[in-house]
Amino acid sequence: MGNENQRAQWMNRIGELIEEKVPQVRNYVTIEGVQSTLLKRRWTAVAAGKPLPASSPYGLKRKPDVALLNMINGESMSLTELDAWSKVNALCETSATNLSGNTTIEDTLEQKSYIMFMEQDDRLFNPTLFFSGNSFGLRVFDRTGLRCFVALLDASSSPKHILRILSCLFFGRPATIGYDETIRSKSGRAKEIYHGAEWWTVGRELHKSESFVGQSTKCWTVSREDDSGGHKTLVLKDTWANTSHAETEPKILRRICDENINQGRSLPRFHSWSQVDVPITNNKVNGAGRPIMTTDSTSRRSQHDSSIPGQADSNQSPRDHCRLLFGPVAYPLSCFINLKDLVGIFFDVVQGMIFISPPYKYFLLTFY
Repeated sequence: MGNENQRAQWMNRIGELIEEKVPQVRNYVTIEGVQSTLLKRRWTAVAAGKPLPASSPYGLKRKPDVALLNMINGESMSLTELDAWSKVNALCETSATNLSGNTTIEDTLEQKSYIMFMEQDDRLFNPTLFFSGNSFGLRVFDRTGLRCFVALLDASSSPKHILRILSCLFFGRPATIGYDETIRSKSGRAKEIYHGAEWWTVGRELHKSESFVGQSTKCWTVSREDDSGGHKTLVLKDTWANTSHAETEPKILRRICDENINQGRSLPRFHSWSQVDVPITNNKVNGAGRPIMTTDSTSRRSQHDSSIPGQADSNQSPRDHCRLLFGPVAYPLSCFINLKDLVGIFFDVVQGMIFISPPYKYFLLTFY
């Protein structure tokens, strides 16, 4: 515990000195174009000796050596409740062993990052730090693999890199430290999702992939009031699709709709599709006063920088963050009532495949 506390205090002192010099450093512009101020973030080793509770039923119990938390009324958020992992902004692991002889730190960071992805619906990527002997490192875990960006730095020879990384973690907007600002969450669970220039209220979770590598599909029922005052409920699918065929699924659904293939059949009806945009700076805005945005893709975090050693393979297949809105809302295919119901499902699938010409004949209904 002593080493972890010292490391947390050292990093926090750096954050305090920066804020003393630049008092407005926590200011940023929300995605709606509103001026706002970030909550203070500070590192704590309060949970270094005891595994954090988790609400997800995965049976995983891990303890962060040092965790970056938001502060409320001058105090760090509590880590004693079931949603403790949902409050962790970033991780830092410490070890007295030199990096060359340390075989467990990477596995440890991977396991704890997995828990954070499972506990936080709005987690896009996870920045993790480690101090191993005299080495300092940054690993960023996202949907392409275990480390899309690695910086192995010597603490005595790379102070500028360390200072830049810590500054981003202390004072970067939520998107800078791995959060999806198009999702409003509570205790780690999505409550509202921004899609098609509208905020949709989340009803229930229909599906959630148990992998944070790959497509990592999540589906919810979402609703909002329409222009006529009615209540519209649809299914929103959030996924990380391979960049080369990110638009295949929406093209199939559009064709089903355009050619009226779903008439009289239990096939999904296309509503809208988009790639998710994320802000890239704290305060730079466009002509409309909103932050400058870019399409969210794993390729943003795997750009090669020759000045930083140890980066991951730049040939990894990139994935784009996409959202698909469709309907109607029904029960999952696995919840068929009887044999007739099950046969009817397969009948609809076969009919859909017959009416769709190449290259879409491999189409299967895998929305749940």
